[in-house]
Amino acid sequence: MNSSRRHWQTPLFALGLVVLGACGPEREELEAEASGGPEAALAANPLTLADYPIKASADQRSLVTATGAPFRYVADTPWGLPSRLSQADVIAYLDDRKAKGFNTIQVMLLPMPSEWGTKNYYGDTPFNDMNPASPAITSVATTNPSDASGYDYWDHVEWVIDQAGQRGIQVAAAVSWYGYGGRDWRPYMTTSASTSYGTFLGKRFGGKNNLFWILGGDNNPTGDAADVPAGMDTSDRVEATNALANAIRANEAKRHLMSYHAKRRSSSAAYFGSQAWHTVHFAYSPETTYSYVLADYNRTTVRPVVMPESYYDARTSSPILDRRRLRAQAWWSYLSGAVGFAYGHENIWDMDSAWKTALQAPSATDIKNLASFLAGYKTHLLRPDHRTGNTQKLLAGGYGTTSTNGGLDYGVSATASDGSFGLAYFPTTRSGIVVNLAALGGGNVTLSWWNPGAGGAKTLIGTYAGTGTRALAWPSGYTDALLVVERAGTPPTSGTLLRAINLGGPALTIDGRSWEASSGAANLTLTGTRFEDQSIPLVPATDANRAQMIRSCIYGTTASVAMGAVPSGTYDVYLYVWEDNATKTFDVRVEGTLVQDNYVSGAPGEWKRLGPWVVSVTDGTLNLTTSGGTANLSGLEVYRH
Repeated sequence: MNSSRRHWQTPLFALGLVVLGACGPEREELEAEASGGPEAALAANPLTLADYPIKASADQRSLVTATGAPFRYVADTPWGLPSRLSQADVIAYLDDRKAKGFNTIQVMLLPMPSEWGTKNYYGDTPFNDMNPASPAITSVATTNPSDASGYDYWDHVEWVIDQAGQRGIQVAAAVSWYGYGGRDWRPYMTTSASTSYGTFLGKRFGGKNNLFWILGGDNNPTGDAADVPAGMDTSDRVEATNALANAIRANEAKRHLMSYHAKRRSSSAAYFGSQAWHTVHFAYSPETTYSYVLADYNRTTVRPVVMPESYYDARTSSPILDRRRLRAQAWWSYLSGAVGFAYGHENIWDMDSAWKTALQAPSATDIKNLASFLAGYKTHLLRPDHRTGNTQKLLAGGYGTTSTNGGLDYGVSATASDGSFGLAYFPTTRSGIVVNLAALGGGNVTLSWWNPGAGGAKTLIGTYAGTGTRALAWPSGYTDALLVVERAGTPPTSGTLLRAINLGGPALTIDGRSWEASSGAANLTLTGTRFEDQSIPLVPATDANRAQMIRSCIYGTTASVAMGAVPSGTYDVYLYVWEDNATKTFDVRVEGTLVQDNYVSGAPGEWKRLGPWVVSVTDGTLNLTTSGGTANLSGLEVYRH
C-alpha cells in the first residue's frame, strides 16, 4: 500500500445529539378496544436507513427506531466479516441475512491477531505499527478495492457499514476486540491509545445512522489477562474502556447505543452499569440464557437487555447443541426480558471456507420463523413473569425447575403490560401444564399452540372465560412448544351495569348507557387532581360523548377510586385511561390485586379501555388504585355478574 496517509478531520455533520433516556415518548399502537389478537407494532419490515439510529424507549425497557417505532434486535454474528470478506462476498452475505429477517449484524472492526493476523482480505492493516493511535489511512478516499493506493482498511469498513445500511441492517461494531484472556487487542488499548482511537472512530463513523457500538470483547476489564502475549501490558482496562467510550461519544455526530461485551457468564452492567455511555445491558449467558437475562432485567438501573452471543451451531466442543437447543436460547432470552438476541454459527463467525453453506443452516431458519412470529405481536410490551415482585404468572403449573437437567427443561413466560396477550415457552415435552386463565386480567381468552420447530400457523386449543385455571395436554408431534394466550376481544357485557362514572366531567350517555358525573355522586371517593383538555385529538378517534369523557379525568401518581354501597358479589371492571402529555408507566390494582402491570400510556391523545378485570367484593367497597407514573383516569364501568 502507498505510504502516504489521508488526514482525518471532523466531518461536517449537524451536531444535534440525542440524550438517551430523555428521548421522545415510546409510541404504541394502542387499540380503542381489543378485537381479536394484538396488533403488530414493530417497526415496518423491511427497515430502512431512516429507521436508525436505534435508541432506548422512554421507560428504558425496550428499543425504538429513530421515529419511535418498537424495534426488536435480531442479530447474526459474522464477527470476521469486515476483515475476512471481499466486497462481493459481503454483498452475498448481507442479502441472505436480510432475506432471513436479521436486522443486525455483530462484527469486529479489527482482525483478530490470534486467529487471522492483522490484515484484511485486501492485505491492508488498520493501524501503523499496531498502534491504535495511528490509523493507517491513505490520502484519497475510494470505494474501489482495485485502487490499491487509495482503498485502505477503513475505506473497506465504511463500505461495509454503508452496504448494510442500504439494506436496512444495523451494524453492531465491536471496535477493539480484547479477546479471550486478553489475547487480541486488549494489550494495545492503553488509556492514551484508546482516547485517540475513539476520537478517530467518532469522527470517521459517528455520523452513520446504522451503528451500535460494542466495547471490549470476550473479556472482563479487570483481571482476565491470562492469554495476553508475554511481555505485553496486562493491566486492567476499566479506565481505558471508559476513555474509548467517552472519546467516541464526544466526537460522534449522532448518538448511538453502546455496551460492553464481557466474558461469558458476565454482564456489561457489572463493570460499566453506572457509566453514562453504557445504554444497553449485555447479558452474556451460558446455554440457559433465561437466568442471566432475567438478572439484568431485574437490575435497579433499568436498561434494555440484549443477549449478545449464544452457543453456536456446528460446535465441536461441549456444549454441542442440536437444533431444538439452539432455538431454545433465543426463546428463553426474549421471554425473560431481553429485547435482543444474537444467533451464531461456527462457520460464519470467523467466515471460514464453509460459511456460504452455513448460511442455509436450519437453525437460522428457526430464528427467521421466531422473528416472523413475534412481529405479529406487541412484544415491546412483554414483561417476564419471573421478574422480581411479580405474583401473577401465565402458568399455574408446568414451568419445571432450574435444578432439573441443569435447567435445560425450564419453561419461561411473559405477559404484555396491557393484558392483550401472553407467551409461554417449553423447551422440552412435559405433563402438568396448567394455564392461569385470569393472567390477562379477565375477559375471555383464546389459547393456541405454535410449533417453534416447524413454524407456520397456530393450532387453536379453544376460547375460555378468563377465570380459574385449565390443564393442557402436550401438543402431538412437538419437541418444544410455544403456548399463546390472547385476549379474545372485549366480550359483550353479560352482566348488569352497576355504575358508569365520568371521573372528571359531567353526566352523559355512552353506548346507550347513562354515565354519572363524579361531582356530587353518592358513595364515591376520588383521590387525584381534576383535569380537562377537550382540544387534544384522540388516537384513535371516537364518538363525541366518549371523547368528552376521556378528555376529562383525574390524575395523580397515586390516583384512586373508592365506590361504596357495592353488594357482595363478582364484578367486571373497566377503566378508561388516556395521555395528554408525555408517556408514563403505571400499575393498576383493584381490590388490592395487581390487574395491570407497567401500563405504558403512549403519546398525547392515545387512550384505552382497560379490562375487564374480574373481581370479588365482600366488604361493600370496590377500591381501584394506581401507582408508579402519573395516571390519567377518565371513566369507570362496573358490571355485576
